Amino acid sequence: MSNRGFIIVEPIHGFCGVGCFMGIMNYYYCMALGTKDTYDMATLLKFGDFDWDDNSNINSFNIGYFLARMNFKITYFGQEIGGNEEFAKDPEKYFKDRNIEYCPDLTIKDIQNTYKKMKQEKNISFVEDPNFDLFELIKHKQHRSTLFLLGGDFYTMRGEERPKDVGFTGHYVVCSGIRDGKFIIHDPGPDIKLEYLVEPETMYKSMKYYGEKEITCMMIEYV
Repeated sequence: MSNRGFIIVEPIHGFCGVGCFMGIMNYYYCMALGTKDTYDMATLLKFGDFDWDDNSNINSFNIGYFLARMNFKITYFGQEIGGNEEFAKDPEKYFKDRNIEYCPDLTIKDIQNTYKKMKQEKNISFVEDPNFDLFELIKHKQHRSTLFLLGGDFYTMRGEERPKDVGFTGHYVVCSGIRDGKFIIHDPGPDIKLEYLVEPETMYKSMKYYGEKEITCMMIEYV
C-alpha cells in the first residue's frame, strides 16, 4: 500500500464515481490510472457488462462490490432502517414514498441486481442505525488503510452557486479523514479539487436531498 497521501483522479465528465475508484486504486496499489482510463475502468467495474448506448453509469454499489471481490472489507452505513431492501424490492414505490421523481432506467435495475449479489459477498456488510453519526465514524476510523466514499449534491458540497436551470446533481467524493473539525474531501470534479475541507452541516445538507435519513457512507478498509 502507498505511503503517500490520497490523490484523486479527474475522470471524463460525468464519471465522478470512476474518478474516485481510480484514486482508490492508485492509493492502495501505487497504480497510475488517469483520465484516459475512465472508460476501461467503468467497464471493469461492471465486470465487462457496460452498456454505453443506455448510459448506465457507475454507482457506489458497483464500486463496493468490485473492491470486496478484491478482498477489501466494505461496510455500508446508513440511518434508514430497511431502505436498501425496500429499494431492491420496489424502486418505484421507494421513490414515490419520498416524493422523488421516478425515472426507470438501467442504472436502477443495475443497483437492484448488484445489491442482491452484495448480500452474498462475505467482505460486505450493511449497518443500519437511525443514530448513525458520520462524523464520529470517520473521526474514530480514520487511518492510512481506510478511506470513505461519500455521495451528495455537487453544488451544496462544494459551496458553489447552483445554475438556475439545474436541480440536484448527484456526486461522489472520497473522504480521507477529519481535520480541524471538518471532513477532508478529495473531489474528482468536474473542476477537480485535490483536497478541501467541508463543514459537517454542509456535508449533511448535501446528502439529505433524498430525505432526512439519507446520511450514508461506504467505508473501505485494506485488510
